[in-house]
Amino acid sequence: MARRTSTDLRKHLFHIATLTDLSEEITSHRPFHRTVKATLYMVLGTLSVPRGAIFRFDREELAFVPIAIKGFDASKDNHLPVTRAQMRHLIGRNRYVALGSPPPGLKGFVQGVRDRLAHMQAQYFIPLVTRKELIGAIVLGPKLSRRSYNQEDFDLLPVMSNSIAVAIHNHQMFLSLQEKMREIKQLYENMREIYYDTVKAFAVAIDTKDAFTQNHSLRVAKYAVAIAREMHFSKDDLEGIYIAGLLHDIGKIVIDKVILNKEQTLSKDEKSEIHLHPLIGSEIIRNIKFPWRNIADIIRHHHERGDGHGYPDGLNDADLSLAVKIISFVDAFDAMTTDRPYRRRMSLEKTIDEICAYLNLQFDKRVTNVFFKILKKEITGELPDPQILPNLEVPFDAKIITQLLDALAYELST
Repeated sequence: MARRTSTDLRKHLFHIATLTDLSEEITSHRPFHRTVKATLYMVLGTLSVPRGAIFRFDREELAFVPIAIKGFDASKDNHLPVTRAQMRHLIGRNRYVALGSPPPGLKGFVQGVRDRLAHMQAQYFIPLVTRKELIGAIVLGPKLSRRSYNQEDFDLLPVMSNSIAVAIHNHQMFLSLQEKMREIKQLYENMREIYYDTVKAFAVAIDTKDAFTQNHSLRVAKYAVAIAREMHFSKDDLEGIYIAGLLHDIGKIVIDKVILNKEQTLSKDEKSEIHLHPLIGSEIIRNIKFPWRNIADIIRHHHERGDGHGYPDGLNDADLSLAVKIISFVDAFDAMTTDRPYRRRMSLEKTIDEICAYLNLQFDKRVTNVFFKILKKEITGELPDPQILPNLEVPFDAKIITQLLDALAYELST
């Protein structure tokens, strides 16, 4: 009697230890396929069963799909199809099914997969159910000793199967969440593409209205990004300044085309109308919920100057963001190097001289320094993806410009 009690105690302790190990394995951070395989080996080892399998239930395929196998050929088709009626029986039963004498509602299921179960030498089928949802199943072959399963085995199986069901359910929830995240990311990327396409359409509309500024907005956007990247703007801020560059003149859409293309000197009233375009543009953009920051403010202030003599608000240098200073600079640079209705374009050398003459008055010294450094790197071939030279519409002597930029480098860096 004492020996039997001692044996029973050791068995109970062994089962408790097994369940503890199983719980630790299921909650480990190892890859899921390794966790499931280790879990199957624990279950089979505890029951002294040499062959068996763990399946997940595929709702779309309506079949049990093996995710861990031991003791039989994994290369064969081991899927176990099931009907919806049979699913309901398995969920309602939620306990082991003796495959030699299945209950009435599952005879069709067992008969339908008889050949596959036979090659597994399956004796028991344990549905894995959690929250009234069919998650998967465990299939068990005969015991190594050829003895029958006993009551202790049947008492232990529900505890182990419940833990495995929860683990598979959690993994499927995680995969589903990952898929949702991928879908959300794709929707977000699609939204950004739609924004880009819409913004580019606006930019084309703006530049088309003014015959002398074809592609002006695109060049401003590219020049601005080149400077901002060199100044280590974040990815989102780079996108934002690119969008601001494309849209900086959107307010010109409501300006009379005759004024925009007038070759003679503008009257005071005409200048006043032109000076309204930053305000109009910012009001148009302010009502659009862009995923980028401060687009409306950049558009409103892109004609401000560090000396306070810009428009529309007459702000001083300290009131202007770095993004505004960049857009303001490249807008003026492109205006100087392209033909306008009231004058011919300047040479690159003359443009650089003009910029230097207005340092700290109209143009920010730090932005200017970065732009000239980029320009020199592009001329000397140091940058693999140039953004300024391919869009520049004025011819220049590379040697002369390089010498000029070298001469300015020390002055700009101090």
